[in-house]
Amino acid sequence: MINLNLKDFLKYLSRFKWLLITVPVVFAVVTYFMAKTLPKTYTSTSLISTGLASRFQQSAINGGERMDYFQLSQQFGNILERMKSKRSINSLSYKLILHDLENPSQAFKEPSKLVKELSEEDKQIAINEYRKRLEAGSLISVADNGNRIKLFDMLTAAGYDEKSLLKDLSISRSGES
Repeated sequence: MINLNLKDFLKYLSRFKWLLITVPVVFAVVTYFMAKTLPKTYTSTSLISTGLASRFQQSAINGGERMDYFQLSQQFGNILERMKSKRSINSLSYKLILHDLENPSQAFKEPSKLVKELSEEDKQIAINEYRKRLEAGSLISVADNGNRIKLFDMLTAAGYDEKSLLKDLSISRSGES
């Protein structure tokens, strides 16, 4: 049976103090550099109340019509598809690129080569054009690349095009709520 007291234990640890200090420091430095090179990604979760389920529940409580699960499921499906629609994603694209162009110091992403090459006058033209398209709710395509300002290519280079946004976007219904 081994009987150690605190004094003997500390004496034993002092022999390995270099190891007890070096290992955490090395791992802290490695962790710092690994985290520094990670891409900046932002995660957001939201809960949207549509009122669809509560309307059906209220009618069931009042003894009215029976709950039609197919109709309810179809309405939820329509809402989800509307959120993923080209028009909604384009609106999001315009808002993101406008934020980056108007607030370069607070941009979500590093400006692309196309944006860096724009003069202040061209940048203002691009801002006005994106704002006009956002207000009109118009869609953007490759045909919208003008001679001087390539609106579609700017969105794609920034990663704000439909394909890039939908790749990282997840919209779903939580169970049968």
